[in-house]
Parts: sequence; C-alpha cells; structure tokens
Amino acid sequence: MQQRIFTSETYALDWARNHLPFDTSELVSRAPWGMTYKLSGKSGRAYLKLLPPALSNAPATTPALTRRFPENLPEVISKDDELGLLLVRHYSGRRLDRDPGDGGRRTLLQAYAGIQAEVRQQPDLLGLFPALELERLVTRLLEFLDPSAPRDESTGKVGSVYFIGRTRSRRYHDPLSKRSKLIEKQILAAQRLPATINHCDLRLKNATLTSSNAIILGNWDDATVGPAGLSLHALFDGCATPVAILTGAPAGQGVEGLAEKRYVLDAYIDALVEGGYASRRDLENFLPGAICAGAIQHLLWFADYPDDSRRYRRRVRRIITKRLSDLLDFCDVVALGNKGLALASALEYHGSDRSGRAESLLRRYVSIDRNDPPTHAELARVLHARGKRRPAIAAYRDAIELNPDRVDLLNDYGVALLEELRLDDAITTFRRGLALEASNEDVKKNLDRACRLRQCLRDADDAGAMPTLPVSDAERASRVLRPESVALGAKLFEKHGTLLIENAFDADLIRKCDAYFVEKYADYFGDKAPADALPIGDKRLQITFALEGPFNNPDLYGNPFVLALMKTLLGRKFLLGCTVCAASLPGSRDQHLHKDHRALFTKDADDPPMKLPPFAITTMVPLVPLDEMSGTTTVRKGSHLKSRRDSANMAKQVPVAPVGSCFLMDLRLSHAGLGNKTNRVRPILNMVYQQPWFADNKNFAKQPPLQIPRDEFKKIPEELRSLFRWATQPGPDV
Repeated sequence: MQQRIFTSETYALDWARNHLPFDTSELVSRAPWGMTYKLSGKSGRAYLKLLPPALSNAPATTPALTRRFPENLPEVISKDDELGLLLVRHYSGRRLDRDPGDGGRRTLLQAYAGIQAEVRQQPDLLGLFPALELERLVTRLLEFLDPSAPRDESTGKVGSVYFIGRTRSRRYHDPLSKRSKLIEKQILAAQRLPATINHCDLRLKNATLTSSNAIILGNWDDATVGPAGLSLHALFDGCATPVAILTGAPAGQGVEGLAEKRYVLDAYIDALVEGGYASRRDLENFLPGAICAGAIQHLLWFADYPDDSRRYRRRVRRIITKRLSDLLDFCDVVALGNKGLALASALEYHGSDRSGRAESLLRRYVSIDRNDPPTHAELARVLHARGKRRPAIAAYRDAIELNPDRVDLLNDYGVALLEELRLDDAITTFRRGLALEASNEDVKKNLDRACRLRQCLRDADDAGAMPTLPVSDAERASRVLRPESVALGAKLFEKHGTLLIENAFDADLIRKCDAYFVEKYADYFGDKAPADALPIGDKRLQITFALEGPFNNPDLYGNPFVLALMKTLLGRKFLLGCTVCAASLPGSRDQHLHKDHRALFTKDADDPPMKLPPFAITTMVPLVPLDEMSGTTTVRKGSHLKSRRDSANMAKQVPVAPVGSCFLMDLRLSHAGLGNKTNRVRPILNMVYQQPWFADNKNFAKQPPLQIPRDEFKKIPEELRSLFRWATQPGPDV
C-alpha cells in the first residue's frame, strides 16, 4: 500500500503556474511522504511540494513560521491547505550537505537554537504545531516493534515487521522491552525542558548557507512541539554519541571526530543558554532524554509511510536497523552511569546471543572503573566465550589480581590457558586453585586433562612415536572437540604433517562400510586391475567408491572431529576433493617410500620445498584394524617440509589404528604402505580435504575423484553440500 497524495501532479503544476509562471518543471524527489518539483522560469526558481495526509498540517504551519523568521526560512509563495500544496521560493547559497565547510554544523545549530529559544516564548505560534506525547512514546515504540502485531488496515499504518521482518523485529523488541523503564525515565525527564519548536528532519541537506553567512533551513513539514533536542539525532547519526558527550561516558567503538562533535554540541547548548531557553545544567541533564525521544519519533514516523517498492523498503530497513542499534547504544551509555545496571545489561546481552554488545559495554565500564572486580571477571568470561582467548587471558589476570582467592576465576583462567596450549601455565593455575579448594572436582578434572595433553605433546617428539590426539568420552558424547583438542591437533599436524586421531569414528559404521565395500567391489580384487582403478603398487588398487549405502553417511565424510581440524588447518572454505579406497590385497608387498603430491612451487619431488601451510590433507580411515599382520602405512613425520630425497633418511613411524580411529597426512608427506599378510583385502578410505583453489591432476588420470549418484547427492545434508560444491554438474551423477 502507498500513501495517497492529495492531488494529481498535473493539477498541482497548473495550480503552481497560477502563482508563479515557470517554463520548466523537474521532479527532484518522490517518496511516500510527498513529491517535490523544481520550477524554473523568468520569475525565478521555486519548489512545489505535494504532501500526503499525514503532513496535512504543514501548508498551514510553515508560512506562520516563515513570517516570524524570514531570515532563516525560505519564503512561502503560496499554499493550499486542503490540497496539501506548498510553493516556496528557491534560496541560493551553499548546501551544507555538499560542502559543510569549517563550522557549518556549528553555524546551523546556533541559528536553529536561536529559533527554538525565541519560539519558546510564543505560545500562539507553538499552538499551531502538533505536540509530541512523551508519555506514550516508549509504548508506541514497543507496539511498532511487536513481531506479532497485525497491520492496521483501517489507518494504513504498518509496524516494523513490514520493513525488517519478524525475526529482526523480535531481536530488537525483546532487549528494548527489557530496557523500557530506563528509556522512559530519560524521556520523561526531558519534560523539565520548556516546550519549543523542533524541526524533526535536521539534516545538512535541508540547510543552506547564504553569501551573507545566514542559515536558511527548509523542509519544516514534520515540525513538532516538544523539548529542545528532538532533532539532534539527525546531525549526530543517532542519539548515543551526543548523549555520551553530555554524560561524559566513553563513546562506543568506531565513533569518529568526537572532539568536533563535542564542539558542535556545545555551540548548540551555548546558543540555547544565551537565548534564555534554559540553564546549561538543565540542558546537560535533560537533553539526553529529548534526543532519545526524537530518535524514537523518527522510527515511528515510518509507520505512516508504507510502500511496496523493494528499493524503498530496503532503504528503510537499513535506516530502521541502524537506528534501533543506536537506541541500544543509548541504553548502554545510560547504563554506564550505574555499575549494577551495566553488569545486568551485559549479562542480559551475553545470555541473548549479543555477546559483542556485552563485551563493548563491559570494556567501556572497565575504562571508567579499573578496580571493579565483578566487571573485570565478567569481561574475561565474555571474551572467553567469544573465542578471544588472548584478551580473555589478560582480563582474567586483571580480575584475579583484584580477586586472588576466587577459585572459579582461577579455573576459568586455567581453561583459557589450556585452550591456548599454555599447558605449564594452565597446570600451575589449576594447582593454585586446588591449594585454595582441594575438593573442587572441576579443577581436578581440568588439571588431569592439562597433564594428559602435555604428555601427548611431549610424546609426539619421540623419534618413533606417532603424534596422537585422543578423543575423550565427553567429546564423543557431545560430538564437539574442545578448543584445546583442536589447538593440540592443529599444532601437532602443522609440525609433523601427520596425526593419529583415536576414537574419531563410530566403529559400527566403519564395519558396515567394510562389509559393503568388500561385497560391492569383489570383482576388483582379482589378478587384473579394472580399467577404472589405479594400480598403486604390488596388489594395490586405488578405487573411487560410490558415495552410497553406508558410505553416504555424514558421520563419515562430515565427521565433526575431522572437520573441526580441517577448518583450523585449511580455513572455512575447504572442499572434499576425493573419496577413494586404497585396497591392499592378500600377499601384497611393501610399497616404496613416496609422496602423493610434491610440494607446491617445485619442479620435482626432490626439490627442497618452501615452508607453506597445508593445501590438502588426506584422512585415512581403515575399515579393518591396522596391525602387524594386516599392515599399516608407515610415515616420516616432518617429511612434508622435506624433499623426497631428504625424507628417506628420516625415522619412520608405524601407526597402529583400531577400527574407529583414523590418521591424517599432509599430501606432501613421505609414506609407504606395508604388505598385507592376512588372507583378506585391507581397505583404507582416503578422503582428501583441500583448499578450494587446489586440483589434484596427478592421481586421477584413470578415474574420477568422486562418484556420487544424483539420488544419493540429494541425501547429503544441506550444511555439508558445500564440501562437494566444486564437483556438482548437470547429469545423472557427480
């Protein structure tokens, strides 16, 4: 629905020509709140405004204001109250939005304050304009944001859902509802300021500086009676920054030019004081509520102007979202004046998935009071929860310095150290906590875990040891690797180029995959290699298995423990490059030492490689236990950073992997499969996760790297399909 304009454009232009002959007309603005034509002719230039019903008062009120302040408002040539038409003369000068110059904002606010101070003493003039009901403003805001409120068909008014949707409306309605008393208190305090005229669209584009340095301020269509300050939000990009200036609170992140803004705001206050409007003390105390009220009124203004244009709704969505965020910033600024309120707000933010706001609020409060223990403690916890472990560690230290006997803080501090793999420091911290409270089970468990992880790190450096990451029972139950496990796994892999992960997969799933593979590919296990399988040694084949049956299981290719490590090692946009099975037949001999792919930017495998992060990682999942009889794959840890020739003299490691475990190999790692001494095939799944820009052009000359029937692809969970995005193509199969 679009708001109705009073009269047709053709009729409006004919009406204007009767009052000011013109040669050309140009539509310069069209919006639900009206249209503006620029008229030019021998009689000069003028602007014709066509206003909607919501602004029906403007043609009557604007001329009265112009007559009182002819030096600051454009001349009204003619008007028609019933038709909603207003014809004003063009005023020449420098538009401040195009060139504010030095002190443009300051000059504007001084002139504006002069008008407000004088109008305050003219009740007859004030009586012509609508007055803002401060008492109901917060209630109206919450009604506007109510995600369940139906559209008012009788008035045509809409709520925020029309512009920003139900989810976003609820995301702002809920926290603002919880802060409604705080906002209302500030707004009602603004009633202590005298009523005066407020422009309510005080943007630089509506102000012109003439050659005589006079400010001409146009577009008073939304003018409203209320306390001074209702319009300031438009010049300060919201209400939070000017209120922070007035209260002395730290400004939020990203606020630029604060000194200039303080200078401009002081000029406005000085002009109001000099004009006899109110005392400086009253203005500093009560302007915050008035500025907030004006920002809310601006939001509610859009309820009168629905329009089905997508472009218009996108534009309004950006404005509303930005202003609602600023309104929460305003609440934070006010909360900074009270420790209890600041902490309560931060806790509420943190508990409602707004931890970024919680962090910002707590940081600002800490900058005010650096010796407040609860705030330091809560800041540390918020930073920790956001994954900002290093800043969290510093905040924990500050909190513990103020609270040296808080065992819960020592435990949380130790956990943050543990997640950063500062294992010695973590162990020392946990022991300090146990010295204060020997029976604390959480601290005991964390100390034990820190000691075990430190031992894993030390064991991995033994020449013959395989770097190993155990998946704990708790991690298997939650299907999530703890941050310290991810950090340890990534550190071991980056250093050694290989990693054994114990208990990563469900053993029953792996057994099902084994049975399915042996039955489906039995014809491949003869003396002659099939055309679509790559011989990779004596009685060894690389078979691209179809992602079907038990193999089409997200716990296999989307294993949460493996993907957590891949995300850390390869970044968020990694792909699954191939799913193949290396099948060693009974009686196969040992392989020669080799690399599956040479290092990048080398011409030969014997060239010394550059020290680069991994670009492709093979996850090897044995479908049968790997032991002395079935054989395994020997590796040379650290060889991913060595040439093939230099790798030959390195110590070898022999991973023993029961069903359910797997091991990772950098594609550059030197390795060799051992012979199979059993009487059955030894299948090992190889799933290569890789950077999106990498393509393996070496190992797939005879076969595709992936085989996914179309019907099977549909079974892949939506959140995991991005792993295969490089391979999707038209046709029956991928």
